[in-house]
Amino acid sequence: MTVAIDYNWPQDFIEGVPPQEATPANGKVYRLVKSIPPQEDDFLQHNVEKPNYPYRDELARKKGFGVSLWSTLHKVKRAGKNYPAPNQLGEWLIASGELVVELGVIYKSKNGHVSLWKQCGAKPHLHMKNQER
Repeated sequence: MTVAIDYNWPQDFIEGVPPQEATPANGKVYRLVKSIPPQEDDFLQHNVEKPNYPYRDELARKKGFGVSLWSTLHKVKRAGKNYPAPNQLGEWLIASGELVVELGVIYKSKNGHVSLWKQCGAKPHLHMKNQER
C-alpha cells in the first residue's frame, strides 16, 4: 500500500527543488555529525552549512537545498577522508539510521551520495541515533 504525502517544502526552495526524480525518503543512511545523539543543527541544508559553495552545475545547486547523507558506512568513511586535517573534520562522528517518508524525499547518486530534501518540520536527527565506527 502506497501512502501519498502532501509535502510542505521550505519557502527558500527554488523552482525544481526537490527534483522530479526524487523519491520518498526511506532506507538506512549515514551522516557525519558532531554528537551522538545528533542534534537538529547536524542536519542543515548544504547551502546553509556552506553559503558560498560554488556549485558546478544546476543539479548540484538543487542538491544544495538538501542534506548530504551516504548509502553505506564505507562511503561515509571515504567522504571523511576528504577532511585530512584535524581542524577540517575535528571530532566528527558517524551516525546511522532509517529514513521515513514523512521526512521528505531523497535522490540517490551512483557514487553513494544521498540528498535528502526535508519538508518543513522534519527532524531527521531523531531517526539517526546509532553511532558507527
